[in-house]
Amino acid sequence: MIEPFVSIPAHFRERGAAHPLRPAFAFKSGDKWITRNWKEYVGLVESFGKALLAQGIGKGDVVAILAGNRPEWVIADMGSMSIGAVSTGIYYTCSTEQIRTLLEDSVARVVVVDTPLLLGRLLKALTADTSVELIIAMERAETDDSRVVHWQQFLERSLEVADDDFDSAHQAIGPDDLCSLVYTSGTTSSAKGVRLTHGNLVEITRMGLQMIGHPSKDYRLLSYLPLAHVAERGLTLLGAAMQGYTVYFAESIEKLPANLLEVQPSFFLGMPRLWEKMYDIVSGRLESLSGTKGKVTRWARRQIFDSTLLRMSGRQPGFLLRKKLAVAVALVQKPVLRQLGLDKVTTAISGSAPLPTHVQEFFASLGVVIQDVYGLSETGGPASFCRETDMKFGTIGKPFDGVEMKLGPDGEILVRGRNVFVGYHRDEQATRNALVDGWLHTGDLGEVDSDGFFRIVGRKKEILVTSYGKNIAPGKIESALKMSSLIDEAVLVGEQRRFVSALIVVNRGAAARAVGLAPAEIDMQGADLRLVIQHEIDRVNETLASAEQVRRFTILERSLTIADGEYTPTMKIVRHAVSRSFATEIERMYSNSFSTNA
Repeated sequence: MIEPFVSIPAHFRERGAAHPLRPAFAFKSGDKWITRNWKEYVGLVESFGKALLAQGIGKGDVVAILAGNRPEWVIADMGSMSIGAVSTGIYYTCSTEQIRTLLEDSVARVVVVDTPLLLGRLLKALTADTSVELIIAMERAETDDSRVVHWQQFLERSLEVADDDFDSAHQAIGPDDLCSLVYTSGTTSSAKGVRLTHGNLVEITRMGLQMIGHPSKDYRLLSYLPLAHVAERGLTLLGAAMQGYTVYFAESIEKLPANLLEVQPSFFLGMPRLWEKMYDIVSGRLESLSGTKGKVTRWARRQIFDSTLLRMSGRQPGFLLRKKLAVAVALVQKPVLRQLGLDKVTTAISGSAPLPTHVQEFFASLGVVIQDVYGLSETGGPASFCRETDMKFGTIGKPFDGVEMKLGPDGEILVRGRNVFVGYHRDEQATRNALVDGWLHTGDLGEVDSDGFFRIVGRKKEILVTSYGKNIAPGKIESALKMSSLIDEAVLVGEQRRFVSALIVVNRGAAARAVGLAPAEIDMQGADLRLVIQHEIDRVNETLASAEQVRRFTILERSLTIADGEYTPTMKIVRHAVSRSFATEIERMYSNSFSTNA
């Protein structure tokens, strides 16, 4: 018997009816966390949906959200979905030109925006070609644009719409109806609008619950990654709608460490760079311990690590190890994790890029199993993940239940499942290229071992072809380089060049320890630093074919940034932007005058 379709907005309303007084979300005001319950949350969402109906917005109309993480973001998103409208998030880091492009492509009729700064950027982006007719400003701002209305004034328009009209729009939602447009990061081409249906979102949410199980009423999530990102939206909005846990909105990325200590989340999703930063903070502190304290700490981490390895293989520690583990947890694990705000975390996730194995192993020695998740906007987020009791370091695990994955003839990862998108917005050719015989061609190159664990080795479109005609997959080599604690970022170059070179961003703290200097004293072009980085490159080169080996490298004076276009908002490398920013350094590596000691 086929179960009747229940949309995410319907799950959301059921959650509010079942537990009206349970805390739904919290936000910081001054030095206090302000909580709203599920009854209030549902009421705000319904008011937003009704106000859209009063404006003449309905099924299929696009509502764009340009804002940081805050309650109004999810209220606008769920409110739009609840009447059959289509929501699309725009990263608040987007430039005026990027905002204009996304609004024109999505044909958005409404934009929800938070700060006066973003409102100003939005107004500059609007042209005669944009279809925006209403701008809902979360914060008051001086403007004479007649399209701008303040958030509270907009919600008051809900009084013009009867409950029955809202219910009719809500009940008309079907599994094949378009629900969301998620724009890809555009690392190798222009951003494309991924069309996700209500049916896709239900399947995506069910898959997400395979990671976190069925959380208790006290389960807490800290929302801090951009909600325009499909993974954060899935956890902050969709998962909470189905399971009813409490979402805490971080004040900002800068205040994340303090917010972690205050909230003590049960679930934590971190991009690799964040896990690496935490690693930098804690590893140096633990490694510097000497004497009896150092010996005890190393002993405790070994017991915890051994126990964690057993858990990862689906086994449990024996009696003696359990006894040792209890002591190790009390002496090291709990105090260290408490300092990071991770002591209550039951599920730790990393995604968007490979996490260096040494970082995974380090946190495993503190009892934190960081589960790598693989997916794309086109899969609605999840495709495969490392299950806590069935995982290997350095892999992206196995497909979620309900998802099929395989390798194409050229090693490309192919995905099939009810979570896979229905096509690109207004781009039929790109849709035909991506969806072939029901399989999504991800563009990622992979490997799968005899146990069924998948591994990413690179991007199909990012293959470097040297002047000798050798095809090089840079991702696999870059990941191997970043396994070194000394290297934060590595970008390979070599397209139509006679050999492969690398741009290197060093980890200043680890590099300082390696050369015996304070971080502020490091000379990025100093001979001592080049020597230790050369050693790390030599280690990787030993595992590579001759044509793949990194012959020359340049240590960059600065990190890559989103502001300079070198990273996407989800921290993926934009290669053409990196090549443009560091064109001088690249040309120098291929000049005859380049010195390996310079």
